[in-house]
Amino acid sequence: MDENIKELTQTVEENIDAELSAEVSKFKSRAGYSRSLSKEKKSSLVARAKKIVNSSLLLELGKVLEILSEFEGEGNDKFSQGYYILIDKIDDKWVDDTIRYQMIRALIECLKSFRKIQNLKIIVALRSDVLERVFQESNHPGFQREKYDDYILRLKWDKTQLKKMVNKRINFLYRKKYPSEQVFYADVFDPKVGKIDSFLYMIDRTQLRPRDIIAFINKCLENSEGKNKVTQRVIRKSESDYSRVRLQALTDEWESAFPALNIAFEVIAKQGHGFKAVGIRSKKIIEQLILEVGDQFDGRKDPLCVAISNSLSLNNDIDFDTVVRILLSELYRVGAIGLKTSASEPFQHTYKNSPVIKPNLISQDVKVTV
Repeated sequence: MDENIKELTQTVEENIDAELSAEVSKFKSRAGYSRSLSKEKKSSLVARAKKIVNSSLLLELGKVLEILSEFEGEGNDKFSQGYYILIDKIDDKWVDDTIRYQMIRALIECLKSFRKIQNLKIIVALRSDVLERVFQESNHPGFQREKYDDYILRLKWDKTQLKKMVNKRINFLYRKKYPSEQVFYADVFDPKVGKIDSFLYMIDRTQLRPRDIIAFINKCLENSEGKNKVTQRVIRKSESDYSRVRLQALTDEWESAFPALNIAFEVIAKQGHGFKAVGIRSKKIIEQLILEVGDQFDGRKDPLCVAISNSLSLNNDIDFDTVVRILLSELYRVGAIGLKTSASEPFQHTYKNSPVIKPNLISQDVKVTV
C-alpha cells in the first residue's frame, strides 16, 4: 500500500510538472508574480490545476480509505495496541500566509472523510486565535461557523486542577532544599490579599490559563527571593510585573487574528478599570482609531479592519456605534475585558462564559471591566 501511494504521488507530481511547469518557474523566480496575474489568467490556472487534482488517479486514494475502513489487523497482535502520530506546528510559516489558513481549514474539512475508519481517530489541536483566523479566512457567503461546533471541544482547566498543578511545581522546586518535607502553596504564600483568598486572587487575573498562573507564581517567587514568605504586598507588586508581560503576550498570541489589538488597547488604556461602552464613543477617540487602523491594516479580514475599511473606501458616514460594538466584541474574545450586557446579569468573561459575544448584543449601556 505504501509503495502504491508513493507511485500515485509521483505520478501527480509529474502531471503537475507537465501541465504547469512554466508557471511554477515564474512563481519561484518572480516575487509578487501572483499579484500581477489578471482574473482571467488566475481562472485558467485554477482550471488546469483542478484538471490534475480531479483526475482518476486520485480516485485510487479514495480506495485506500475504503481498504483501511475494512482493515482490522487480521489478528496480528501488533495492531491491537494504540499508535499515536503527532503533527505539530501547522500554524507556523510552512506555507505562504495567503493560503495557510485556508489549508488548515481544508485539513479540518478532510477529517470528515476519515470518520468511516473505525480504528482511527484524528485530533487537531489548535489555539483559539488560530481557529478564529481560520474562520475569518473562510468567511465567504453561506459559511456558518456554527456547523463546526459539533467537531470542537474547548479545553478548559478548573481551579482544583490548577491548584494541584501549582502545588506539584512548588513541592518539586523546594524538594532540594527541604528533602524530607512536603512544601505546598499554603506553606509559601500569604492566605489573603485584602479580604480575598490569595490563590483565587491570582486565578481571577490569569483566567484559568495554566501558563499564566505559572508565570504569575514564578514572578511572585522571583520577587520574594531571600524571604521565607510570599506576602500579599509582593503578590500585588508581582501582578503589575506580570500584567505588563501578559499584555505583550496577548498581543503576540492574537496578532494573526486581530492585528489591530495594540491600537485597541490604547483606546481602553485611559478608561480605568471599568467603564460603560458609551464612554469610548466620542468622535475624537473613534476617528483616531479608524485613522490608525485604516492606515496600518488595510485589507485585513478581521471584523474591526473590515468595518473600518468599508467606511473609508465607500466614504460613508462612520457608524460610531458599530465600531464600538465590534471593538468591544474583539477585546472580549481575546480575554482582555469582561462585559455586563444587562443589569440583571453578572459580568461575563470568555474563559468561563460564552467564548464570543456578538457585536449586535453589545449596547452603549454595556458595562466593561478591564
